[in-house]
Amino acid sequence: MKHSFYKSLKAIFLGFLIALIHSWAFALELEIDNDFKEQKLSKNIDYLHDRETAYSPEQALTKTKWKQYQQQHIRLRQHEGAHWLKFQLNNSSKLDRQIIIEIANPYLDRIDFYSISKGTATVHKIMGDQFPASTRPLVHPRYLFPLSLKSGQLQEILVRVTSEAALQIPITVWDRQAFIGYDYRYSVFLSIFFGVLLMFGIYHLLLALLIKDITVIYYSLFIFSVAMLFALNQGLPAVFFWPETPALNHVAHILSYSIAGASICLFTAKILLLSEQLPRVNQLFIAAAVVALAPSIALITSPYSEILRFSFAYSIFVILIYGAVLVKRIHDKYMPAMHLITASVFAILGSTLGLLAVYGYIPSNLFTQTGIYCGIMMMALFYSLSISYRINLDRQLREEAQRKLTHELDSLVRERTEELETVNQQLHIVSITDGLTQLYNRRHFDKTLCTEFNRAYREGTHISLLLMDIDHFKSLNDNFGHAFGDLCIQAASTTIKNSIHRPLDMAARYGGEEFVVLLPETELEGAYQIAHTINQEIAKLTIKDAEQSSEMTVSIGVAGEIPNEKDQQELLLKRADEFLYQAKHNGRNCVMGDPISSTPPEK
Repeated sequence: MKHSFYKSLKAIFLGFLIALIHSWAFALELEIDNDFKEQKLSKNIDYLHDRETAYSPEQALTKTKWKQYQQQHIRLRQHEGAHWLKFQLNNSSKLDRQIIIEIANPYLDRIDFYSISKGTATVHKIMGDQFPASTRPLVHPRYLFPLSLKSGQLQEILVRVTSEAALQIPITVWDRQAFIGYDYRYSVFLSIFFGVLLMFGIYHLLLALLIKDITVIYYSLFIFSVAMLFALNQGLPAVFFWPETPALNHVAHILSYSIAGASICLFTAKILLLSEQLPRVNQLFIAAAVVALAPSIALITSPYSEILRFSFAYSIFVILIYGAVLVKRIHDKYMPAMHLITASVFAILGSTLGLLAVYGYIPSNLFTQTGIYCGIMMMALFYSLSISYRINLDRQLREEAQRKLTHELDSLVRERTEELETVNQQLHIVSITDGLTQLYNRRHFDKTLCTEFNRAYREGTHISLLLMDIDHFKSLNDNFGHAFGDLCIQAASTTIKNSIHRPLDMAARYGGEEFVVLLPETELEGAYQIAHTINQEIAKLTIKDAEQSSEMTVSIGVAGEIPNEKDQQELLLKRADEFLYQAKHNGRNCVMGDPISSTPPEK
């Protein structure tokens, strides 16, 4: 009985110690708040190397050799055994959340996902490129682990990874809806990318059948094999082509790599005319093409990891001889080499960066991940251009001349169009402007009055109108002549124009010595203020012409309202004209208009 008591006490202490160590070991806690969409996990995540692949989840959690990863991307060098990763998800939002944990490396052999509760694995999911796609929790090209988190729940996650290749473990935690949106956009991008590659491959395959050129066939084989490599890199064949035969993943990878290497060597030898210009180098490229097929044969007996190492070394060798021969052919001023050099160098550089990142020699980042995509696209395009150059140089020259001529014609048409638009604008200004006063003319005023009156009706706003006339203008003309009368009209128009300041306000010459001012969105008080200002400023003027001089005054009629019917602007204008008539009969040089309590009409 006593022995049983101590045994129970020991178990309780050990459980407490395991829980304490387990709680202390989790360095990374990802908070899932209300705005959470996605988060990449890398820096400060804990990892443990299980060299013998012997730890259970509970045993791994009690180990003291956990290390904190400090770099931006989880990239571990190739090791025997397994690697463990751990982190926590804290749902701090007020809602239950559907979470997806994604690992976007399809070459990992096996991935074990564990949900941990009180130091014990409660959920275990297995997936990897050595397991059928049907075993995945979500059948998807990338490895996805769905997780439901209740509001306020703190969930511990443990991940175990084994692989023959270098370990890149890009882990991203997603909100489920955010992942669905991202996955849709990413699928569209991949569709476009593969569509472009397949378009190049199929087009040149048909072209090869038409012109009977083996060079174009090599190009098509290269494009198709590259498309397959990229599909494997995205995990697509494992889900869509052979979901229940995972062993084909490694086979397809090595076969595609071999065909790509052999076809690019043979294509280069043909397109650069190495058999005629550099026979020994041509033999070297043929030998390199044969060697490229060796990994496919070695796959029968050699480990996948050893074949990958050989393929990496082979790639470096091909890059060196490829670059050297391109430089030589450029020195010979051979135009296809000029087409290829820039695109090929960047394409090979992008591929090399991708391989180095896979093996863990350089960091995996946006540049290294997209470099191979950009490089292969450039290579496909510029290799196609080099083929086109060989097939029909004359046609390219004609098209270039035609493009140049078209560009010049477009520039000429654009210049003429701009000049015509400028002239049309000037003609429009002339058509709406009074030549003597540079105010708007009667026709443009009538059109604007109709528009603003109807707008005031729709919006229920005020609109006011000033109609004015130079007093005793006929006497000025008779006594001083028409030229002097024109000076009087110009002086009055300048004063009127300077008395209004808003962009909506409009001054126009109504006819002869009559002027009109349209004041949208202006109540009668404001209209009276402007009318009095115009009346007073014009009364201060002295018009001079040589030895002749005279003063002048104006009479102004003011009308304003909030329209209760549309298309009744003529009534407003008629009322302003009646008030102008009253001002004339009340002794001139005064303002008459609609009565208001705050501003009564003044003489």
